[in-house]
Amino acid sequence: MSLLNAWVGKTRAMIGVDTDSITPEGEHFDTSKLLILPHAGVVFAGRGDRLFVEALFQYFYRGTGTIRFDEVAEHLSNAIRAVIEHMRSLPGFSSEQDYQVVVAGWSEKLQRMSGYFAHGVFDVNATPAIDKLGQIVMPHDPWLDCLREIPTPKEPESHLILAAVQSKWLRQQGTAGGGRLVLAELTQDQVTVRTLSFQGTSSEER
Repeated sequence: MSLLNAWVGKTRAMIGVDTDSITPEGEHFDTSKLLILPHAGVVFAGRGDRLFVEALFQYFYRGTGTIRFDEVAEHLSNAIRAVIEHMRSLPGFSSEQDYQVVVAGWSEKLQRMSGYFAHGVFDVNATPAIDKLGQIVMPHDPWLDCLREIPTPKEPESHLILAAVQSKWLRQQGTAGGGRLVLAELTQDQVTVRTLSFQGTSSEER
């Protein structure tokens, strides 16, 4: 399922994902789970079905007309339904599959950073759940209690602490988690992306 940690403040936001993915045969490989609309300063990041995040990004990337964060937010629910409808035609589609996606950027309407967390299953008849984003730490389970305090994911150091614990747990479940940490820091007019090594499961341990 991978890890997804995000925080949105008034003037900046920080989103972190890992790079590990896994084939049906159990082979691990590096991939991107965070995508950017550079002209709009909008970041898409997700866990769960990787193709869903890519298709949702493409929905807005290929769109016509002006696209900024506010337009993405306005059309997000319809975009999710359109992507699910498209994915129904793909091999291996299952309505029980789920998606978890963060979208963040600068809102001209609100004059601040803003973000949404969209989640649900691949049911075209279901209403997508779209929550206003303050912060999320996913996965977030009792095993995180091994940390004295769950850090707020608004600084690279906090993301590194969380990712190390999360990736170890994910690998113990036999799923994707680890590789490297990709961090996107957003402000009104800039998106900075960095890739960091962390004390989780690295490519050398695969």
